[in-house]
Amino acid sequence: MSEDTRNLTALQMLDQLNRAIEESGINETHTKREPLEIFRNLLQNWYVGKDLSWADKEDDEVFALLLKKYPLHQLQKELKKIYNETLELSTARKTLTIWTRRELDQHFQRVQQLLGQERQEKRSLG
Repeated sequence: MSEDTRNLTALQMLDQLNRAIEESGINETHTKREPLEIFRNLLQNWYVGKDLSWADKEDDEVFALLLKKYPLHQLQKELKKIYNETLELSTARKTLTIWTRRELDQHFQRVQQLLGQERQEKRSLG
């Protein structure tokens, strides 16, 4: 895109921009992030925001640590926000289909169950 663009029409400029995007690989399908991937990334960022290193721990271990610091209802509320943000981002990126929504819902339910199990284990130990 080093050409002089002062005398180009809007369509010509758009064509150049589209070619540059294609050459960069930005528009390739593998760059579209699936809802489950978005959810996992947001969840991991949430862990980091809670001062927990997520890289070396499983979700159940992280939830056990979180339940020591925060009440269950607060964690559930924050998880729901992450889920809703994932839905919004996936809808905006047009990657939310019936199948990816089901996959996301199943994973979200599993995360909620893990949180509930950790709470039960905390109660039985304490």
